[in-house]
Amino acid sequence: VSEGDEVRRFSLLASPSGELGTPVFSPVSGRVTHIGADGTGRPFISVSSDGVGTEEERHPVSRSLAVLSSGEIIALARAAGIICRSGIPMWKNLSLSSGAARTLIVSVLTSDPLDRSLLTLVSSRREAFLCGIKIVQKALGIRRATVVLPERGADVSARLREAAASDGSAELFRFITATEIYPMHEDAQLIYALAGPA
Repeated sequence: VSEGDEVRRFSLLASPSGELGTPVFSPVSGRVTHIGADGTGRPFISVSSDGVGTEEERHPVSRSLAVLSSGEIIALARAAGIICRSGIPMWKNLSLSSGAARTLIVSVLTSDPLDRSLLTLVSSRREAFLCGIKIVQKALGIRRATVVLPERGADVSARLREAAASDGSAELFRFITATEIYPMHEDAQLIYALAGPA
């Protein structure tokens, strides 16, 4: 895109460059107001929202997850521009782990005892959450996933179990709760929940 261009929500703003590059999509509809670099030299694109939210036409995957290969799922993740919390593109993590990982662990833990945002998101979008896990399982060739929730999320765990049972996928998931030990970081809590005390 160029400065002054009109864009829609989900319009492609920039194509990937380099091995770890990912496409960048607009989160809003509006006009591109600036293309430049921040103080550290990282490129950025500013879009001024028009407040309308007109969306780019989407082209959903028309084939069932059951028939997609691991490579096709990884290609779709690359085209979607999904970045993991680590900053590494999701497709790269999937690519490196496909066929090598034996266990998928999904953590809903946080290091802030007052932060319920992740639990709220998982609870309100449980079918989408479980579907996302199934996609990653398929990409990695892993049959079962362990989902770790904090003790304060026991109600969320119950709702996830119900959702998995209702769509016939309960055998794909193991739900466990972790004792929250603060100020222990969520990764340490996860290890403690799965392996026990050292």
